[in-house]
Amino acid sequence: MPRSLSTVFRDIVSATHDLLRPSTKIDWNRDPAAIVIQATSAWPQSVPALALNAIPDALVWGDGRIVWTDAGPRGGRKVSIGHLQPREMTQLLDEVRRSGFFRMQRWYPADARQGPYDRSLCVHLLDTSHEVCACDGSGPHAFADLYQHVATGAGAAGVPYRPTEALLVATPALRSPDRRLPAWDAGATGLRLDDATRGVWVSDTALDLAWKLVNATPADPRATQGSRAYVLTLQVPDIITWEPRLP
Repeated sequence: MPRSLSTVFRDIVSATHDLLRPSTKIDWNRDPAAIVIQATSAWPQSVPALALNAIPDALVWGDGRIVWTDAGPRGGRKVSIGHLQPREMTQLLDEVRRSGFFRMQRWYPADARQGPYDRSLCVHLLDTSHEVCACDGSGPHAFADLYQHVATGAGAAGVPYRPTEALLVATPALRSPDRRLPAWDAGATGLRLDDATRGVWVSDTALDLAWKLVNATPADPRATQGSRAYVLTLQVPDIITWEPRLP
């Protein structure tokens, strides 16, 4: 999408500010539980289950652990985990600094011709934190490039992410007349979905199947058991930024 003149002007202003203002010191909390970078896309709020199935596009922790998502086949998503060495963390955060991120506006609203979809990038250093939210095409070009870099793993080698525990909620739903819904295997998992309507913590086989189903169709995470259909909500504490809750 061609950028507007106002967006180009903001890029020029941001670059000018970079030359005139002092640089930000690169140091971060090395605690493995500390989130240093979070990249998040907007998620539909009309269906509570869909919102609770959302995970950030990328999370980077103080010890260099990074989890990110990629688009999978037929609307699915793929979640990967990797690790950035301290030198790579320094390089990434220096790239953030050199992009002018800490001097960008906190909010870049959409032009009238652009949709409401927005992205948020938040970075925490020891001496400063900054968040930038931008609708598609409205922020500086440097923001879009930086977001894309972080949201695709920041150069880390990734392997499939496998959670160890999660809160599963199965909400009764209608069957789909135009799509064959996947079946829940109560025998293999040892769990019936009607026992998960008020939420149940799962691991091992039940978690593996729920994780597979939710990631295969995150926009329509329904499954069947017998004659009934359910919307699956799966909240993984390690990669969400809120306390797990019922839809």
